Amino acid sequence: MSSFHKGKKQYFVAADPDNLEEILEKEKVNIDEKKKVLGKILPQLQSLIEIRENTANESSDFIIVELIFRKNKEILDRKEEAEEV
Repeated sequence: MSSFHKGKKQYFVAADPDNLEEILEKEKVNIDEKKKVLGKILPQLQSLIEIRENTANESSDFIIVELIFRKNKEILDRKEEAEEV
């Protein structure tokens, strides 16, 4: 689907139905890339949970949450870089 502006209005143009398979294939590749990244960081996230279980207090909870946010940001940054290429 594409769009264009005419005055203050935005108009949308439907994609060619013949391209639907290509669009779905791109989405599949995107999902596969996310699975790979998740597979790489999942052991680290699991170890963070183990640390939390062994040292349950508020400061360790904050550190774990901060690390998880950082990992998620890394995933998003990598995804954006891959889409730009």
